[in-house]
This record gives sequence, structure tokens and C-alpha cells, in this order.
Amino acid sequence: MVPVIRRTLLPLGLALAALGLTACGGIGGRPAGPLTPTGSPSPGPTAATSGSPSPVPSGGVLSVPSVLPADSCRLAVDAMTPAEQAGQLVMVGYDLKGDTTSGTGKLIASQHLGSVLLMNTTTGGVTGVRAVTDALRAAAGSDGAGLFIAVDQEGGQVKRLSGSGFASMPSAAEQGRMATDALTGSARRWGQDLHSAGVDIDLAPVADVVPPDLVSVNQPIARYDRGFGTDTTAVGAHVTAFVTGMRAGGTGTAVKHFPGLGQVVGNTDVTADVTDTRTTRHDALLRPFADGISAGTDMVMVSSARYTRIDPDHPAVWSSVVIKDMLRGDLGWQGVVVSDDLGVAAQVSSVPAGERAVRFIEAGGDIAVTVDPALADDMVSAIADRARSDPAFAATVRASALRVLDLKAERQRAHCRPA
Repeated sequence: MVPVIRRTLLPLGLALAALGLTACGGIGGRPAGPLTPTGSPSPGPTAATSGSPSPVPSGGVLSVPSVLPADSCRLAVDAMTPAEQAGQLVMVGYDLKGDTTSGTGKLIASQHLGSVLLMNTTTGGVTGVRAVTDALRAAAGSDGAGLFIAVDQEGGQVKRLSGSGFASMPSAAEQGRMATDALTGSARRWGQDLHSAGVDIDLAPVADVVPPDLVSVNQPIARYDRGFGTDTTAVGAHVTAFVTGMRAGGTGTAVKHFPGLGQVVGNTDVTADVTDTRTTRHDALLRPFADGISAGTDMVMVSSARYTRIDPDHPAVWSSVVIKDMLRGDLGWQGVVVSDDLGVAAQVSSVPAGERAVRFIEAGGDIAVTVDPALADDMVSAIADRARSDPAFAATVRASALRVLDLKAERQRAHCRPA
């Protein structure tokens, strides 16, 4: 989730040193490539160049009401109510085959939701998806903070969007066998396709490394060919190539699932009590996440598995050790942290929905994902209620909302200047 500065990055050598690893060249910071792809339509003017923003076509920067300060994202967040700030911290699922854009738009508007995740699949092509993303933005209206639209587009069996205009996208396992420069070129095309379809963030790539002895039993990654391979250095190089290419194509990325689902057996989506008994805080298998951060990823997604050698008392999504100490501390990541699904995932189902989101924000996360839109109200209300009664938590919510809005401004979805 940067040439900017809300996402202060450790140089790769320092980040790897924090993991007890040795850098193999490369430095931190996001590469200076374009945010919008050459030859593709720009999403619209940025706040920094727009003195008095006016409405632009759907899929571009949203118009800003006079009540929202248009110069500083910090002022914009300060002008929000607790409920509005809380809404920026929830990403709601939209079923491409079952939901309506008008219904989801009303939900977004009423709950001030900041992000949508496209779920299920469609073969409607770029034009068909763009009609959906435009309609979602139009139905949601504009509170000045803009709307992020994300999708899981990894390739192979995890490819939500296809049809005319979407280039062929092989599985991550096949991508891992490509030369890195070839992968960068392909990822640029995939990024251009998503950008043209009105998608802002691809919740990819998978940076998890499945050791050879677990390939036959690992359910979340190996079973579906979602990983780049079993060699940590090679996986890191392909994570870098994917992130770099997608960004050159105009689409942001979310490296996932920190601190890794490569050393588990069960899938947290359908199985409770998924536990990793092998990964350590300075594990060598964390290197691809450091590589993805150094390459300039827009977000980092945290898994909901439990890591007994890191924090035995909490799943990663609710662990300040994982998010604050490891991700933000050891790896120096100061950008947006997004959760794995907190809506229908079996791993978290025993906890009330609102509490799931509160625990994630309290642990240091920023955007709580719920695939089930029916839970969005509970999550926003729980975050806002806690913020109203707890000044320390209110400050945490404000800081998270600012990170989200800064990223939206960088990606030209909000009319304000990043802090």
C-alpha cells in the first residue's frame, strides 16, 4: 500500500538485517516508475495540480464537497466524524454475480465505507468490469475521500476478472518459472488491464514460501499453485518483478499473507485454529515480504493464522507483535496494512464481527476486509463506538484513516495532499 513518505521504508539491507538475513543488492524505497501506464487513460488530475476540483468521469478522482478540506489529507481526516473515519477502515465485498451496484452503493454511502473488494468471477471483460466500477462509484456518491476498488487477481485458479481486454494470466507457480524481466513486462500489461477496468489495488502477489517438505500438504498456497516457488531468493525476485510491473501498469499491489502461510497445513478461509509452529520472528522465509516492500508495494496483507513461535496468544491479524513489532518495526513498513478476510473466514468466526475489526485496528492494522457485506455495519459501528469512548483508540483510528487517505491521494482517488 511509495515515493511518499507516509510509507517510510527501510533500505533492503536494513530490512533484511532486521530479519537476520544478508542483502543481495538493491536498496529500499519505491522505484520511480509511473503511477499511470503509458498509453492508458489517466484517472484524472491530482489535488496538487487542481486548485478547485470539479467532477470528473466515473473511475477518476471524485468531486469534493465544500465541507471537506481539499489541500491536506490530514485536515480531511480531522474533519471526519468517528463514523466517517471508521468507514475508511473497512473494505466490503461485492459479489460480481449476485450483488447490485445500487444496493452496495447505498451501503457504501450510509456507512462511509472506503473500499470495495470485487468477489466471485466475471467474464465480462474490461468494459464490463469498468461499467461495474463506474456504477459503484456513482451509486456511492462522494464524501470527498474517494472509493478504492480492489480485486484478487493472482492468476491461474485465483483470477476474478477475465474476458475481452484481460490478457492471459497464468498461475503464480507458472509465473515463478518466468524470467523476472519477462514477469515484469507481463505484470505491466495485467496492471494496465486492471487500471482500465477501474481497479485500484490488486490483492497480490503472494509472497509466502512453501518449503519443499510441505508442498504436498499446504492447503492455502501450494494446493492452488498460488506461490512463486520454494526458493526464498527466487520468490523474492518474482515478488519484486510482479510489484514493479503492476505499478508501471497503473495498479497498486498488496503483498500477502504476512508473516506467511507457507508453513501451515489448513486454509484459514474454511478451517479454524490454523496454526504455524515453525515460522520465527526473524525467519529467512520472510525475505520476500522485505523484497516486496523495497519494490514499492502499496499495501501489505496480514494473515489470520496463529504463529506459536511469534505470538502464541493471538492470530496474526490481532497481534501487535506481528503488525507493530515485526512489520512496522523490523521491516520498517509505515504504509497501509490490510487484513485477510475477517468476514466469513472460519479462523475468526468465533469472535463477534465488530470485535474482529476493532482488534485488527488496535493491533496496528488499517483496513479490515469483510467479504460478507452484511457485517460492514457491525464493523464500522464497533470501531466508531470504541473511538468515541477511548481517546487512545481514537488516535489509532485517526492515524489509520490518514494512511488510507494518503494512499488514495497518491493513487488519485482523493483530492488532498498526502501528509
